[in-house]
Amino acid sequence: MRALLWRSGRAFPLSLLATHLRCPICGSREIAVAFEVPPLPRPKEEGHNRYLIEQIDACGCVVDTMYRSRFNAAERLLDKLIEASPGRRFVFRDGGRVVRTHPPRKT
Repeated sequence: MRALLWRSGRAFPLSLLATHLRCPICGSREIAVAFEVPPLPRPKEEGHNRYLIEQIDACGCVVDTMYRSRFNAAERLLDKLIEASPGRRFVFRDGGRVVRTHPPRKT
């Protein structure tokens, strides 16, 4: 898609797309293009567990994962885990974003 946008520009009508394509096997320009509109994303359910804490082993693999639906609850859980086992490594995530690591990363 990026190559098509770069080559043809954003104003290029999709109805003319087939005229610019060629079959990679036989070289024919008789191409049929079908468009499929993706479904609308479903809203996230209330109370889902958005925040997670991963315990990481020495190799960097996830050993255990704990979920919480509220930020404060996840933060308190992380503090308790660190206090109970200070030598272990943990990552606190908000979805895919890393909020905090223990021990803290050196940047």
